[in-house]
Amino acid sequence: MKKIDVATEFLRNPKIASNSIENKREFLRKKDDGIKNNRIEELSQTQQQSSVFRKIITDLAILGLLATAFITIKRWFQSVV
Repeated sequence: MKKIDVATEFLRNPKIASNSIENKREFLRKKDDGIKNNRIEELSQTQQQSSVFRKIITDLAILGLLATAFITIKRWFQSVV
């Protein structure tokens, strides 16, 4: 496995998700001698974009569930009346 792949997996690890991005970068600088600062920055940005994308997808899924529940409740009330 390449160093860059190991670094990518490290950034995706849920166990370290609560660590600050600076702590993650510092760890990668110390741990992986071959990874340059600009590459670490690229990985960090990719990870942040993935997190934002994941949040958007989750929010859309919740919105879809709420919309479905609302429609179901509305139909139920209409059938009762």
